[in-house]
Amino acid sequence: MILITGITKGIGRAIAEKFAKQGYNIVGCARNRGELMAFKHEMETQYSITCEVQSADLSQPQDLEYFIEFVQNLPQKPQVIVHNAALFQFSSIIEEDESLLSSMLHTNLFSAYQLSKAILPDMIAQRKGHIFTICSSVIYQPRKNMGSYGISKFALYGMTKLLREELKPHGVKVTAVMAGSTFTNSWADSGVDPDRLVDAKDIADAIFAAFLQSPNSVTEEICIRPQEGDFEE
Repeated sequence: MILITGITKGIGRAIAEKFAKQGYNIVGCARNRGELMAFKHEMETQYSITCEVQSADLSQPQDLEYFIEFVQNLPQKPQVIVHNAALFQFSSIIEEDESLLSSMLHTNLFSAYQLSKAILPDMIAQRKGHIFTICSSVIYQPRKNMGSYGISKFALYGMTKLLREELKPHGVKVTAVMAGSTFTNSWADSGVDPDRLVDAKDIADAIFAAFLQSPNSVTEEICIRPQEGDFEE
């Protein structure tokens, strides 16, 4: 079973479809229950797999707690976690409201931290599993309009690197995915030409290829950017 946060749109949806096509059951969350139920019906009907979903706003500690409990009570345990749920907003550290950093950290970092800690004991016991964190190419190329979003993604990348070191002896793989400007719901109403941005399916393909590698190897980092470079606001 593949666990994906932020599963109904953009990168999360593309990853879910990629694994579902190969017959993997999936479990995930998103904020909109109506969209989740429609997604569940589509996945189970089109791919004949089991799709378990629960609505959750991962910026809210109680929602995160409920989702973790939901996953832990499933009869099938996740063998892959994709930490995809994220809050995105262009902003400047100098000008942004201080509350934005708290929201970004809860959604983009704390949810991945707590969900990993809840699921990892089963992976360690089985000596297999794979964690993917959807970070950002801002890690390699900081930009002045990334403010709290950039801070949260740097923190997520740091957590990913630390997990990689901790899990080496336990057979659990960890991969950081540095996604450049990708056509997701965040860009849907921006007026930007989708051809100027990364196709979410390309990220899903790269993640699936890393997942298929033998137990002897791990792709530690994946970086995918638009051919013309990241889009500036």
